[in-house]
Amino acid sequence: MFSHKIITATILGVVAVSSVPSTAQNTFEVQSSIEVQANDLDLSSEAGQRTLDMRLTDAVRKVCGPNRPVRELGARQNQLQCAADARQSFKEQRRIAISNAQSAERMAVREARSSNAG
Repeated sequence: MFSHKIITATILGVVAVSSVPSTAQNTFEVQSSIEVQANDLDLSSEAGQRTLDMRLTDAVRKVCGPNRPVRELGARQNQLQCAADARQSFKEQRRIAISNAQSAERMAVREARSSNAG
């Protein structure tokens, strides 16, 4: 049997994106990934999910750059596309991690009820 703490300790999200920084003369593609830790969060709670979302947003900023005005239109478009690709890359992992945490929480409640009843 897995406890809720063990399940959340194994959750790890990865943001993997292609960022395309642009310079006046050159355009090049860079693959980046950042690990986002979630083992200290209770993803079955809204507070834990909000904290995870903040960490994922920070990871997107680290990979794609901060959301600031960029003078060169092409660079800004690349930055926005990078952020959209990053969010898409971890969307399913986030959903699965939260679903697993919520399932573990439900299982723990059922087990507690059955041991109290029996």
